[in-house]
Amino acid sequence: QGGPGSYHDRAAGYYFGDAYNPEYLKTFDAVFDSVARGSVNFGVTAIENSTTCQIDDVLDLLRSTEGISIVGEVNLGITHSLIGHANVKLGDIRTVYSHPMALKQCKNFLKNELPRAVKREASDTATSVVLVREQADPTMVAIADANNAEQNGLVVLKEKIEDDPANYTRFLVLKRDGTLNFSFEPNSKATVLINPSECEATDSLGQTILPKALGCFALAGVTLTNYYKRPVFGSPWQYSLYFDISHRDGELNKQTVATILDYQELNWRLLGVYASGQTIES
Repeated sequence: QGGPGSYHDRAAGYYFGDAYNPEYLKTFDAVFDSVARGSVNFGVTAIENSTTCQIDDVLDLLRSTEGISIVGEVNLGITHSLIGHANVKLGDIRTVYSHPMALKQCKNFLKNELPRAVKREASDTATSVVLVREQADPTMVAIADANNAEQNGLVVLKEKIEDDPANYTRFLVLKRDGTLNFSFEPNSKATVLINPSECEATDSLGQTILPKALGCFALAGVTLTNYYKRPVFGSPWQYSLYFDISHRDGELNKQTVATILDYQELNWRLLGVYASGQTIES
């Protein structure tokens, strides 16, 4: 998702190396659709940021799209820069373009340094820089990776404008009909989705599902590395629960977790088993 020079582009390039041959898509929906149809071999999409947390649209697509598996991940350090035309002063800036997540990650900078500037959302950070170049308006700037400036004939007006210097985004690698099993190699993890079942129709906040799931993981010797929840469409106050898990000893018997989850009669689905992602510093 995103264009050349976007953070998605960097993450995918790190993951695939010399085999990287990108097709750039504008939306998360387009990425999932292309992977599901088999028109691309893999998809890459952000799932969460260390500052602004989960990306709800991606969680919903993981739940609703059949036949797609998580097969890898990348953790990328994110350093934002303010990019615009040469010799522009901060006081002259009237419009700031970027992806909505990037705007959130620079909230304090925008509030303190550019309080009068209007914030405009773009489909990705790299596209926002192209937009500023094409408009040729010195009062317009973009927030993106610094590398996008020179590529578009612009300059970096200010570096490291993210609120948290320890700013990381986690990207998932998706594949159609990827191998799904619970056979963990060392340094591997899995993502499990648990949906409410008919017997839990009155379980308004997951009071039954959550402790059952946590009990299963504890019995299996599993470490919970992350947890998300998303509302169930058409069922107010019902939630689907997502769990990222790994084994304390680095290896998990492929039957252990499945057996315990089935024993508790939980409505669960395995979204992927994959190696824990490498962290790439900015």
